Amino acid sequence: MKKGLLIVSFGTTHIDTRKKTIDKIEEISRENFSQDYEIKIAYTSSIVRKRVKQNENKEIYSPEEAVLKFKEEGIKELYVLTTHFMNGHEYNKLSHAIMKERNNFEKIKITKPILTSTEDLKKIAKFIISLYELKEYEALVLMGHGSDHHSNTVYGATEKIIEDYSNKNIIIGTVEGYPDIETVIKRLNKKNIKKVYLKPFMLVAGDHAKNDMSGEEEDSWKNILEKEGFEVVIDMKPMGEYEEVQKMYMEHLKNII
Repeated sequence: MKKGLLIVSFGTTHIDTRKKTIDKIEEISRENFSQDYEIKIAYTSSIVRKRVKQNENKEIYSPEEAVLKFKEEGIKELYVLTTHFMNGHEYNKLSHAIMKERNNFEKIKITKPILTSTEDLKKIAKFIISLYELKEYEALVLMGHGSDHHSNTVYGATEKIIEDYSNKNIIIGTVEGYPDIETVIKRLNKKNIKKVYLKPFMLVAGDHAKNDMSGEEEDSWKNILEKEGFEVVIDMKPMGEYEEVQKMYMEHLKNII
């Protein structure tokens, strides 16, 4: 009897970035586990699922629907790989929905997001440091999603670890939490930065990366920074495209298996 493996993401309607991130993680999972595991995909966002259905005629399960399917197929052991970045509201909702079903399986386990343990943060910090050779007047600014959840502190913790390992100017800001763009600008000015490399600190380069970070609207981070006198270079490659980050997800999965 095969075991079940459910890969859960928030989801994205942007096909270009999905192919290189969420789909890639699914592909690696299939390469490693399809022999012994029945694999299904789910998105937590009902809006994304609806739009994917409308635009691509592609049916994506909600986590609850996927778990029900596994149950109907007689799967006894279920493992869930979440591609969420941090232990925020979305992850908590997902974890609650999955663990509600624990009496219907002999074993059910879910991975932690990749910004969870100190070791995770050290790994991602060292990886970020390796991305750019920065001159004294240059900085790498990473745009995270951010949240009003207490787990938002992982951004500050990651930046602090980066400082411990490197003297490069690397600053993490968020769209929907702290530090915000105003705080990022203060930090850049303190360091006398002239040139900024702007990059998404997210799994995918979707709406936030294409609009809030690099869009043509005057409130995009790119335009705000340029208005403040910084030279801005956009790097659209999100974290989920990197092999090193994909490996972190696989390690988290192997840890629960």
